[in-house]
Amino acid sequence: MKKNLLLIILIIFALRSGYGIWKLWRTRSIVRDAQIRLEKTRLENQRLTQKLAEIQSEEFVEREAREKLGLGKPGEVVLILPNQNQDPNSQPTTHNSQIPIWKQWWDLYIRI
Repeated sequence: MKKNLLLIILIIFALRSGYGIWKLWRTRSIVRDAQIRLEKTRLENQRLTQKLAEIQSEEFVEREAREKLGLGKPGEVVLILPNQNQDPNSQPTTHNSQIPIWKQWWDLYIRI
């Protein structure tokens, strides 16, 4: 009887210890995943902080005002040039070589 009781206590102890080890292993996995997410979030935060510092700088504001809004400093003349990335051999899209020039002019100015 004592052996059976001792065996039952030993089995209960082994099961509880196994459950504790499994729970510890699962928690360690959760902590490791959280640490990875934390590191990714720290890197993203650092990148966004650098981007914010760049956006708040005077150089960025001036560049955006010049490039996007076409503004300049007092006394400057702003020139807007055509897009230089186009193929120089390409013809304008409005030109149609099948229609005679006089007809293209007529359509452009008279439009009857």
